[in-house]
Amino acid sequence: MSSGSSSIDVLENIVSNAIRGGTLAKAIRQVRVEPDLDAQGNEILRVLIEMKRQPDNADEELENLLERIESAILAIDDRYPSVRFLDAA
Repeated sequence: MSSGSSSIDVLENIVSNAIRGGTLAKAIRQVRVEPDLDAQGNEILRVLIEMKRQPDNADEELENLLERIESAILAIDDRYPSVRFLDAA
């Protein structure tokens, strides 16, 4: 299952691979993974997905993408992934 903490580069590649091939792949501009602490002081991973544009009626696709990203990270890292979708400025 998980094996502790993975490097940020590895985690960003895992997230990019989870996105690739999905229906929203072309809408993603950038992926960033940042280690952080939650309100209780537990280590988490902030996963920031910057989108070129927020597709219309994409709630189901975003939910599926969120699940793929969380599963991919949790398979290699113990820290909880907090995923956020950001609109490009």
